Amino acid sequence: MNAGAQYRTAPLPSELLTVEQAAEFLNMTKGQIHEMTRARGRERMPIPIPLLRINGNLRFRRSSLEKWLNEIEQYEHQQSLPPAA
Repeated sequence: MNAGAQYRTAPLPSELLTVEQAAEFLNMTKGQIHEMTRARGRERMPIPIPLLRINGNLRFRRSSLEKWLNEIEQYEHQQSLPPAA
């Protein structure tokens, strides 16, 4: 076998998502995703969307988005509770 040869037995599912894939995953539009990634959009959010910038391209880890959704759910639940007396 060639020492420089690389091979895989099966394709790996992509952990990194494009804007379009993240939008589909979150059931949103690409425009909504772009707005949430801009500085002003991130300032308005209690928990900013996790993102990576790779050579100027936006990417999202699927696992980070899942964690983010759970954090938002917990935040929303806490906000809906009545104040402690």
